[in-house]
Amino acid sequence: MGRDATSVAPGLVELLHADAQRVIVRITAGQGAALQSALGEGSTAEIAEDRARQRLAQALPQPPVRNPAPVPAPAPAPVAAPA
Repeated sequence: MGRDATSVAPGLVELLHADAQRVIVRITAGQGAALQSALGEGSTAEIAEDRARQRLAQALPQPPVRNPAPVPAPAPAPVAAPA
């Protein structure tokens, strides 16, 4: 199977349809307690599976981006007392 930058954890791949022109598959994968599925179509099973994985990767929620630790603001300059 070809893999690209869009990576999805392994899941259940089901062959739904195959004829001389096209193959349709469904891939189901889970992340935590959530299960999601995506369909893929292609001229070969490999292309159909790759397309389904790409769609599944787009549908799965992305982990939150962690903000860097806040940088403390510099202390204000001391104010001279009135004379």
